[in-house]
Amino acid sequence: MTTEVMRVRSRGMGVIKRLLEITIFIAAGALLSRIRLLDMLYPFGPAFVAACFLKKRDMPLFAAVGAAAGALLVPETVYILTVTLLICAAMFFIGKGIRWMAMLAAAASYMVAAIVFRTDSLESFTLSVLECLVCLVMIYVLSNLIQIFSGRKRNVFSSEEVISIALGALIIVCMFGPLSIYGIYIGDIIAMFLVICCAYAGGAALGAGVGLALGMALCVGLGSRPESIGMLGLTGMAAGTIRKLKKPLTAVAFATVSLLYVIAFLKIAEWQSVLIEAGIASAAFIAVPGKAFAFIGKYLDAGTRREYEYALHSRRFRELVSGRLMEVSEVFSKTGEMFSKEAASALKTKDGIYGVLSILAESTCRDCVFRKSCWDKDFLNTYNIFGRLFVDFEKNGSLKKSDLDAGFVKKCYNADAILSGAQSIFAAYLLNARKNARIDETRIITGEQLKGVAKVVSDIGREINAGFKFRESVERGICASLDAAGYLAREVCAESAASGGVNVAVRIRNCGRAHDCQNGMEKIISDVCGVKMRRVRESGCNNGAKYCTLRFEQAQKYDIVTAVASKPKGKVSGDSYLLSGLDGGRFMMLLCDGMGCGEKAREESAEAVSLIENFYKAGFGEDVIFDTINRLLVLKGNEDIFSTADICVVDLKTGRADFTKIGAERSYVVSAGKAEAILPGSPPMGILDEVRPVCASKELSAGDIIVMMSDGAADKLNGAEEWLATLTGTDAQAIAQAVLAKAQGAGAPDDDMTVLIGLIREEG
Repeated sequence: MTTEVMRVRSRGMGVIKRLLEITIFIAAGALLSRIRLLDMLYPFGPAFVAACFLKKRDMPLFAAVGAAAGALLVPETVYILTVTLLICAAMFFIGKGIRWMAMLAAAASYMVAAIVFRTDSLESFTLSVLECLVCLVMIYVLSNLIQIFSGRKRNVFSSEEVISIALGALIIVCMFGPLSIYGIYIGDIIAMFLVICCAYAGGAALGAGVGLALGMALCVGLGSRPESIGMLGLTGMAAGTIRKLKKPLTAVAFATVSLLYVIAFLKIAEWQSVLIEAGIASAAFIAVPGKAFAFIGKYLDAGTRREYEYALHSRRFRELVSGRLMEVSEVFSKTGEMFSKEAASALKTKDGIYGVLSILAESTCRDCVFRKSCWDKDFLNTYNIFGRLFVDFEKNGSLKKSDLDAGFVKKCYNADAILSGAQSIFAAYLLNARKNARIDETRIITGEQLKGVAKVVSDIGREINAGFKFRESVERGICASLDAAGYLAREVCAESAASGGVNVAVRIRNCGRAHDCQNGMEKIISDVCGVKMRRVRESGCNNGAKYCTLRFEQAQKYDIVTAVASKPKGKVSGDSYLLSGLDGGRFMMLLCDGMGCGEKAREESAEAVSLIENFYKAGFGEDVIFDTINRLLVLKGNEDIFSTADICVVDLKTGRADFTKIGAERSYVVSAGKAEAILPGSPPMGILDEVRPVCASKELSAGDIIVMMSDGAADKLNGAEEWLATLTGTDAQAIAQAVLAKAQGAGAPDDDMTVLIGLIREEG
């Protein structure tokens, strides 16, 4: 039943589509046959009929009906009907032919009609010849247009087809030219609309040229006022000149020039109709989607065509690279899951002990005469005795005779051999188990790292697929402004940032002085971009290179001034720290405290700092970062090796600070005369197999102070919130020294002391 309903519905839609197509061809034939050139030539109706025979074999009769109906409304009715009928007869006789045969049939039809109706004077016959030539051209143009609009969807047109579309636009203007509503001519509106669209898509030259051509068409074909030629040409040039200012301002420019032209050259009585036509055309232009102009522009403007081709190639490149990266990410992800699952299942498996007990029994009891008595008749008790031996050995590291059950010792004459064998077998088993556990831990780390790499690669693929948007108008403005100020910029790149705003890179001739041009260029680039910009990094300055590259990004809402004060217990401090900027306008304060003091503690904390920095800058998630570092420290095998991690990442765009603590002491945020503690919670890295960081977030504002300390200083300042709340000033280094002095007191430090200070202030 459902299939039958769908079939009936499909037939209904087919009938409606067919009726609509017939209506369009009849209407087109009627409108085309009414177009008059030089007040006496009507070549478009017969040309349309001949073109239908070539490209639309099921529509010539309907086109002929429309052409005949239109011919009834013009003075040369009999002449046009004769030519149309002769073309129909010739084409039916010829059948499905090629274009030159259709043109030959049309020429013969015009010749017959001219001999019959226009031999009274040489002028009439000459006009018939001219009309025949125009008809032959229109057969070529209209057949191309029918093929374009009735065939499949096209994305690329040949040069002949582009010319045919342009002439088709002129024909459309002439088709609707005589139609008017209260003095508002549809042909004038269409002409103005085409002019402003071509100007916006192709520039001032194309807009002016199309305007002059359409103005001439209106004058020659419809007898419009000659002033239309100049008005359409000037308005097209004006609209094309400022097309970079986007559609609304382009429409305003078109309407403004139309108004000025009307005031200067037309009578007051004509102002209203012309301005209404210009307003309707401008509104229709604004309503057209921007993608349509991008598509049309690639055929009308060389620059737009280059942009379109670049965008096409760029999209294909992004799709290719992104797809490849996603495939690589999938490989890493699957491999990581495989490593993690196998290692995790191996760690959970405890079946190996059963095999060890079997080996012990086989090696010590195989030749015993009481074997059946122990293992066959009293299996459970004997097995439990061997199992308790393993537990005692694992706990104490050795076995003695008292670890055996007293009753078992009385009936077993080989107890000493069992203890000796158990010690050697259990020791070998535990050593092998630890090695296998290390291997499985390594597999887990490898799996987690592979999954982390998969995520990073996947993120890169998504960023590439999203594309990069370059702001050409900003690039041109920066080039012009730098040149006017005396900076010879070799290359300027302005890119829309993922977080909003704009990033600018300027490649400029090296002056040999790293900072001389910073302030001047920052101001120029800020003026062009309309927001305050600041330099973020440079390459090539003051190093002998010919060119240096300066990079600028939108200034953040906040800036951070940092300082460090440190006092080691011995010659070398076991604390390590990092103060570094991250992507996206973030800043990281990192403090790691190695176990104990001295060179070994320094080595462990420095390794933790380096790993955390590299992981963060590579884009790994915090769960992968800390779990991987923790497992690496555990795998080193020394129980005295561990490190704390105290991290604060400040988003300078918003003022949000994210604290992450692993075994670290409390930190403080001093704000508005109060000191708020960020409390610790988890053990250090390198002790337990799993690490659970303590996380907290705070909203900061200008004047707030971040205080981070290693345990040597934090222990001395426990309960000193009231004193910390009094910290003020703009000198971060002085604040750090004051905190260190307060923690150290008058005596020598009994542990390494390190204090990090972050002072938040308004940008600029």
